[in-house]
Amino acid sequence: MRLALKLATGAGKTTVMAMLIAWQTINAVRRPGSKQFTRGFLVVSPGLTIKDRLRVLRPNDPDSYYASRELVPTDMLDDVNRAKILITNYHAFKLRERLDISKGGRQLLKGRTGEDIRTLETEGQMIQRVMPDLMGMKNILVINDEAHHCYREKAGGSSDDEEDLKGDEKKEAEKNKEAARLWISGLEAVNRKLGVARVIDLSATPFFLSGSGYVEGTLFPWTMSDFSLMDAIECGIVKLPRVPVAENIPGNEMPMFRNLWEALKKQKVSLPKAGRTKAGDLDPLKLPILLQTAIESLYGHHEVLLGARREPPRHASSVVERAEESLALFGPKSLALSELSILASECRGQDWDGYGAEALDPGALRLARDIIRSLPDDVPMPSFSIEPDGCVSMDWMPSPVRTFTLSAGKTDRLPYAWIEGTDRGHAVAKFVDGQLPPRILQEIKRICANDTSLRAA
Repeated sequence: MRLALKLATGAGKTTVMAMLIAWQTINAVRRPGSKQFTRGFLVVSPGLTIKDRLRVLRPNDPDSYYASRELVPTDMLDDVNRAKILITNYHAFKLRERLDISKGGRQLLKGRTGEDIRTLETEGQMIQRVMPDLMGMKNILVINDEAHHCYREKAGGSSDDEEDLKGDEKKEAEKNKEAARLWISGLEAVNRKLGVARVIDLSATPFFLSGSGYVEGTLFPWTMSDFSLMDAIECGIVKLPRVPVAENIPGNEMPMFRNLWEALKKQKVSLPKAGRTKAGDLDPLKLPILLQTAIESLYGHHEVLLGARREPPRHASSVVERAEESLALFGPKSLALSELSILASECRGQDWDGYGAEALDPGALRLARDIIRSLPDDVPMPSFSIEPDGCVSMDWMPSPVRTFTLSAGKTDRLPYAWIEGTDRGHAVAKFVDGQLPPRILQEIKRICANDTSLRAA
């Protein structure tokens, strides 16, 4: 019998495994003649990292869950200690070569008309290597962690969705298929040699993957329990996830950031290849504009919330002010940052204007973004342009005779100039500790006074 438990990430799959082992072991010890319970457990993980985390399932581990989480009364810990628990990863099921022999040596042993010599392990030898402590036991209970990697592919070919796969997606489907085949084949070998009483799958996503022959995302038919993320949040078991509340790309029917990967695919965006050799030199400024905007939104929200936590508000009015600051980040500021990112993508290369202009300097772009984030709520957002020397020009222009221009370059020096009728001038200041100098802010407010055409922060 195979059963699957769908548990939200962070809901405590390892704790559930420990509870299952404790329940089975204590009953097996106290009812040695019963075939419903067992003291032998095979815990299979998808990788070495998860395998190491599962060591808490061993009763003799210093951080064992049975004692530290008080899963059983202290007088039953001795019974739990009689469990035989083997924790491995599914890669161990792959049959290994027993003889280290070259290709030429293999041909010599085979002869001209002989049969290929068998140098791979047998199933029995593989089981002896992987789980020697379970040899001789019957009715083993198998627990699969992240079990969405373990299934037998559908007989009769691939689904319609798989036939449309190309490139990396097709390779990923083949990889999923091979992993699932190795995992399930290993368990079938254990069942033939030792006997498996039951298989219990635990996963946050017990769905068929691409390459299975089923429609990707189809729920395992042997799923008996579904404890979703919303259930876990409502029960207070997992933390409430925080995501940016802004949609920075206006005019869409649905928020684009809700399913960013699908949005990138629709735009046919070219993303870096996996691996160092394939990816080449990576430049954060060469990421797709949509992805840069999403990162900017997420990081900006985190930055505001983190600052609010580091400085606990003293009065109720402070709470309101902080909330307004957080919301402001997802209004005109966010839109201005998006526009700046779009402009930056057009001016990355040398001679981007056809007249020998220098490429946009990354330091200038970072400084311009920091200036936007630092603007108070009562200061309008500027318009942007890239200067031929690679700097970012930020302009407040209520009218042709009232303008204020600020240049963000490679350093923290901020050259600026203004025109207000016959009054004009220029100066230099410094951007220190993430704040614009008060004089620059005063000049911007004075130039933009009584003007409603500019976007307020």
